[in-house]
Amino acid sequence: MSRQLNINIIAYDYEGYGRSTGIASEQAIQDDILTVFDYVHQDLKVPSQNIFIFGRSVGGGPSVHLAQELSSRNIPFGGIILIHPFTSAIGTTLNYKLSRFLPSILVTDIFDNYSKLQYINKDIAFLFIHGTADSIVPYQHSVDMDNYLQGLERTSRLVSLPGVNHNDIYSSLPQIIHAMNDYLKQK
Repeated sequence: MSRQLNINIIAYDYEGYGRSTGIASEQAIQDDILTVFDYVHQDLKVPSQNIFIFGRSVGGGPSVHLAQELSSRNIPFGGIILIHPFTSAIGTTLNYKLSRFLPSILVTDIFDNYSKLQYINKDIAFLFIHGTADSIVPYQHSVDMDNYLQGLERTSRLVSLPGVNHNDIYSSLPQIIHAMNDYLKQK
């Protein structure tokens, strides 16, 4: 992907995932992505406006958090690409429509991406890529986030991958590369 898009990519394991040590928590994962951003920007000296945030599935949560955090600090960044993101963790595990009406006293939602979108810099363009047959994170999550952003008159594009399930998404790699290339060229 790096060669096909002519970009550098940095990947890491969140605390408690993969080969990383520690215990996974929303705060630890948010701290991890901020540490990676600081490393790329400050240590590797990559201008922040040349950094694009990418998140896939669970990775969409910390990616949206990073975009919101950078926006609150007035730190520019290139954009955000989310592949089969969820609106919120609760929205993924419960009936999505029902989860919006549950009192917060009953459940604590983590990675509430939907509510954070409005706080991300209005000049940031979003690219959503989602398989329509996703059985883990329903396709409707990306549709709803894309529609919400467009309702706020924000730049957002949803690339739908017909018949593609959650873990089969890379079977559509040529279409994903094309969409990402188009997105990056607009920057």
